[in-house]
Amino acid sequence: MSGLTANADAFLAREAVLLHQAVFGFAAPKEVVSQYVDAVSRHPDDARVAVDMVRIADLLLDAEAIEIALRLRSRQNSLTRKFHVMCYLCETRPEYYRRFVCEDTRFVRGFLSLAFHTFRTAYKLLKGRYLLWKYDVLG
Repeated sequence: MSGLTANADAFLAREAVLLHQAVFGFAAPKEVVSQYVDAVSRHPDDARVAVDMVRIADLLLDAEAIEIALRLRSRQNSLTRKFHVMCYLCETRPEYYRRFVCEDTRFVRGFLSLAFHTFRTAYKLLKGRYLLWKYDVLG
């Protein structure tokens, strides 16, 4: 493995940890990080809107908030694609089953959760727009 490839893989691993933490709220398992590095390095990003993941990671910005704001600007942006890759990798793993599938029939709890996440998404959208304005993270 060349030094350039090793550096790229190390950054992709850091990126995987950042994205996993943003989506799921806990550290990414090594297998998921490895699969993410493999998937992203094999398929070049052809998104219309590039995002500077190094800057997002270095400044510890809220990647989820930035992704929500960017998704409204352009569905074809590199950050949304990377979030999709992370979710695709995790949704097939048994330990993530409860995060993707709800088998309970709790109407009130479901309604309250939906209402909470509606307001949370609106907050994240505003925060993401602010972060895009304040920090130059578009490649």
